[in-house]
Amino acid sequence: MSFVQSVAFGVMLAALGQAPPTPDPNDPYRQPGYGSYWGYPRIGNPVAEIIDSQGQYLINVEQAAAQREKNRKEKIATRRQEIEFWVWRQGYLAQADEEQRKRVRELEITHSIEEPSATEIFAGIALNKLLDELIRMGPASPSTALDPNLLSAIHLGSKADRGLSVLSKETIPWPPLLAVPEFAQARSRIEKLLNEIKSGLTSARGASQETLLQLRREIRELRDRLREGVRTDSGTDVLWTPSNYTAAVRLLRQIDENAFTLANNPKAAFYLKAPQAVNVADLVTYMKDNGLNFIEAMAGDERQYIALQHAMADELRRVRKAEGIGK
Repeated sequence: MSFVQSVAFGVMLAALGQAPPTPDPNDPYRQPGYGSYWGYPRIGNPVAEIIDSQGQYLINVEQAAAQREKNRKEKIATRRQEIEFWVWRQGYLAQADEEQRKRVRELEITHSIEEPSATEIFAGIALNKLLDELIRMGPASPSTALDPNLLSAIHLGSKADRGLSVLSKETIPWPPLLAVPEFAQARSRIEKLLNEIKSGLTSARGASQETLLQLRREIRELRDRLREGVRTDSGTDVLWTPSNYTAAVRLLRQIDENAFTLANNPKAAFYLKAPQAVNVADLVTYMKDNGLNFIEAMAGDERQYIALQHAMADELRRVRKAEGIGK
C-alpha cells in the first residue's frame, strides 16, 4: 500500500466514524490523552496515525535488515571459529601421532638393545633396527671392534629381495632328513646346478635361465618324494618326524627362492661375499652405501648373530649415552 493509499484509507475510516480504541484508565503508563506525549496532549487524527505507522514500518524494515546483517556476521564468525578449531585439531592430532610414533620407536630400539628375543636376532629384525638407528645417529668413536670371522656367517639382502641366505654359505647345511643316502643323488644334482648358477654370475655370460628351470624341477621332485615318504614312513621311522620334515621342506623352499634371486638379479652375486669391516662403523657404512640389510640366519650361524647383536648394541648404547638418550 502506497503512502497516498494509506492516507486515503485513513480518511475513509474517519469518515465512517471509527474511533480509536479507548485507553485503559488503570494503565499507569497511559499517556494523558489520545495521541499525546507526556504532559503535551495533541489532537490525534487518522492521517497522522497512518503517517506514524508508515514511519514505524520503515524503521522496522531497517532494524530487520540490521539484524540480518548482524546474524550474517555472527554466522561468519562462527564458521571461522569452526575452521580454526579444525585446523588446530588436525595439528594437535598430527603432533600426538608423531609423539606416539617416537615413543614406540624408542621402546623398540631399547628392546633391540637390551632384551631382544632369540627369534628377533636370528630373523635379523633386531639387527636391522640397530642398523637403522646407527645410520641415523652415526657410530661411536672409537667404534666397537668385530671378530674377523664373524661376518662370514652373516647373511645379507636388501628391501627389494630376500637375499641368498643358504646360498651365501660355501656348502649347503642339509637337514637330517635330506642327509640320508636315499637322497644323495638329488643332493648332488642340486649342488651342481647351484654351482653352475654361481659361476655364471661371476663370469661374463651370466646366469642361465635353463639351469634355473632345471634346478627348480629338481627341487619340486625332491619335495614330492618327501611328501610321499612322510605319508608312508612317518609312523614307523624316527627319521620321518614332523620337525625333520618341516626343516627339509623349509630348506628346499629357501634354495628355490635364493636361486630365483640369483638368476634374475645380476647384482645378487654381490651377496655372495662377506662385508669387509673391522668394526661396527665400517659395517654400518658398508650396509648403508650398498643398500643392504640383515636377513635370517641359517643353522649353525646363531652364535655369530648373537655376537653381532651384542657388538651393535654396545655401539648404539655408547652413542645414545653420549647424546644423553636412554641409559
